[in-house]
Amino acid sequence: MKKLKLLIIILFLFQSSSLFARLPFYIRLDAGISQASGDGSEIWNAGYNIGLNIFIDLNKKLFAGIRASYSEMLLNDSEYKNTAGLSSSTTVSGSFLAFEGGPYLRYYLYREFDSNFHPFIQFGASLYYSKIEINIDGSTYDYDETNPGLKMGLGILLGQLGGVQIEIFPYYQLLFAKDRTFNYFSANIGILF
Repeated sequence: MKKLKLLIIILFLFQSSSLFARLPFYIRLDAGISQASGDGSEIWNAGYNIGLNIFIDLNKKLFAGIRASYSEMLLNDSEYKNTAGLSSSTTVSGSFLAFEGGPYLRYYLYREFDSNFHPFIQFGASLYYSKIEINIDGSTYDYDETNPGLKMGLGILLGQLGGVQIEIFPYYQLLFAKDRTFNYFSANIGILF
């Protein structure tokens, strides 16, 4: 039932894209894959993320916006066992999830309206709520915290079809925890209204 409601909302947004074209702001829905990077990243499998962005144009090339997203990655149990020195018979599972929200700036390197190719760079700051949960032989260990972080990336805005545009953009995100930094990369495809 929840999936049906989500599908109806998405179809409504596509049908009303001409309405969004007249508003002074833009809305982007995106989804993609996430992968941890840096020290300790080998214990996490690739995951997914979904996001919602609202932004306005400050001039022809500079946009300001706000982003909210959810990312999740599952534990690579064999790598975790090796890293933690656990026996192969140990049952292990786990996940990393993060909610993030915060402002960002986007600068278009090329923004001619008669073109279907608009490369851009982005940079922003966010507040991240992250949670790591690991189950070892039935015992659960979890750790959650809220930390500041940075996000940066580049991308391409492609063409227009009935008031809807497609974006392809990778992000690199850094979460600043008390005793460590957790980094992850995400590659996304977005629909811009």
